[in-house]
Amino acid sequence: MVTKNKQIKRAGITYAISFCLVIIISIIRHFTNKDIMSPTVFKSEWMGSLTGESGVYSLWPISHFVLYVIIGFLAPSWWWLWILIGVLWELFESYGLLLTKPAVELVFGKFNTGKKTTRLSGEQYEDQWVCGKGSDILFNMLGLGVGILLSKTCKEEKVETRTRSKL
Repeated sequence: MVTKNKQIKRAGITYAISFCLVIIISIIRHFTNKDIMSPTVFKSEWMGSLTGESGVYSLWPISHFVLYVIIGFLAPSWWWLWILIGVLWELFESYGLLLTKPAVELVFGKFNTGKKTTRLSGEQYEDQWVCGKGSDILFNMLGLGVGILLSKTCKEEKVETRTRSKL
């Protein structure tokens, strides 16, 4: 069994890698003036009504889902911490960036929001690039649930395999 300390280290590495990927995407966006993550992947009126949003979803929430599947798989014991981090991050994106935007623009210049590309009509993030969304929290929790279920399934299969090999 993987210890809680190892789980939290693995999740920390996963978060660090995802942060580096976001930095790379930001650099690409800055130089190309395009958001490569903005293409609409699917629409869901149900999810839109649940979160109070448009129901148009790009690659960004898919990336949230994948990240949290990985984290849920690698560190299932810390599920409550991952939910807390996800909610706090979305709150920071919603309100913290409003407070820091003038300082960032002073140092780095005006934010480049990039051109949006859509495969279906409608855009998830309109003119905002970094913004807190309820749907991101929903995708985080769904991904976390899937990751935890996968972790438990794999753990049960390992136990079953060990039991068979001893017989």
